[in-house]
Amino acid sequence: MNQRGVFEVEGESLLWLFRISILLIVVVFLYVIVNAFIKIRVDTSALEQKIIIDKVLMQPGCLNFYDVRWQSYSIDISKFNSNSLEQCIISKDIGMRLKLNYNDKNAQADYNDRMLGYLGFCSKTSDFHCKKDSLIVKVKDADGIYDGILTYEVILKNE
Repeated sequence: MNQRGVFEVEGESLLWLFRISILLIVVVFLYVIVNAFIKIRVDTSALEQKIIIDKVLMQPGCLNFYDVRWQSYSIDISKFNSNSLEQCIISKDIGMRLKLNYNDKNAQADYNDRMLGYLGFCSKTSDFHCKKDSLIVKVKDADGIYDGILTYEVILKNE
């Protein structure tokens, strides 16, 4: 302010005004970018289904058999039933159907029939995520150990 009470705009004041405006533009730009990424929804249902199948086939004492050590991706046919699946999987938002073919024999085990009833609606609604796939497994029954094909269907309720 000069002697007459009038503000004088000097070069230093204009430089600080320019710096503050650039800083505000950068802050607003960062806010927009961060906010855009926060709103992105990541679909983890395929990973969840893979983890569930791996848990059923790899967790000691679930469906696999013990032969000097617990065998991963193996099935003891005496454990291949709904009761064993209920002990391995504790979530009620999961449904699973396992079909096993080995040595000209077939077996099936289901978990959570309520959720399995929605398998027919998977392609028609986004409320559920379904996956059907097959794996090669070792199967132990009373006669020996055989190669088999495990076909599984997993249904998850989207949250």
